[in-house]
Amino acid sequence: MRKISKLPTFPLNDLNRANQPVPPQNSHEASSRWGRFNSDNVYKRLAMEQYGLCAYTELNIQDFRVEHQSIKGGHIEHMKPKSAYPLQTFDYQNLVLNALDSEDLTQFASNQSFGGQYKQSNFDQVKFLNPVSNNVRDYFEYLETSGEIIPKSTLSDTDSMKARYMIDLLNLNAPYLMNKRAQWCAEINSVIDEMVVNQDYIAFANFKMFETEKFPRFDEVLRINYDQVSSFYSLTEQLFK
Repeated sequence: MRKISKLPTFPLNDLNRANQPVPPQNSHEASSRWGRFNSDNVYKRLAMEQYGLCAYTELNIQDFRVEHQSIKGGHIEHMKPKSAYPLQTFDYQNLVLNALDSEDLTQFASNQSFGGQYKQSNFDQVKFLNPVSNNVRDYFEYLETSGEIIPKSTLSDTDSMKARYMIDLLNLNAPYLMNKRAQWCAEINSVIDEMVVNQDYIAFANFKMFETEKFPRFDEVLRINYDQVSSFYSLTEQLFK
């Protein structure tokens, strides 16, 4: 997970208009009004500000969509679930983009899914690490051989508990994610090892820049251009340290 920088308010009027004349007052109203809401502009904005990555897993949503031949490859996640927090149904600061659209769930058993689709309406405000308001990257590290994400060893007991809560809440060690991260580590480390053996430090610096810098990309489904970063960006940064 990595920090997401949002604008103070949503730049278009979509969310504000949907929240009128008053925000949803209960779970049923929140679900009904969100179901009728055209969220296309919100989805596009979230993709842009998250550099094309899932807020929780750091999967590249566009690549995930192509790999699984899904419609969007992602969905809009309410961090505070709208069933328990209906007033925040259309709160821009409560919305992030997540991998897995509803059609993707046919390819993942319930215990194999991850992110918001696994989290559902579970939420503990004390333990939850909000990627919009917290520098969440500082709470986690990765085991490169297995691809497992774990609480960072330098955390206090309280912060370690929060990190573990997030891993379990979002199923961040689902087999699919662990396999993908382990493969990514093996690919990156193979290239790094060869450069180190050859003492090719200029090539190493260029490779690091290529894997950790933003690059322009066009999304053919969303029909927008945005800056993209690589999948598992936090893990990639760890590999280059």
